[in-house]
Amino acid sequence: QNAVEQFYARQVQKNIAYQFIDTSHLILALKHRSYVYAQEQTGVLSNERLEFLGDAVLDLVVSDQIYKIYPKRREGRL
Repeated sequence: QNAVEQFYARQVQKNIAYQFIDTSHLILALKHRSYVYAQEQTGVLSNERLEFLGDAVLDLVVSDQIYKIYPKRREGRL
């Protein structure tokens, strides 16, 4: 983590009134692949894996709610 990333991590934490125990997770969550590419940082991760995980969790939660709200609907109609 560089000084710029740490600065922005502090600003985000201040703005959302929450302190992360490990700011590396916050920095990773905010690091878009275009930033990694523009900085020519080889071997540095972007937030894409976290995005994939978040999408999967969101799919699970929404699917669960739809399943409960429409208990008699067939799979194709859900």
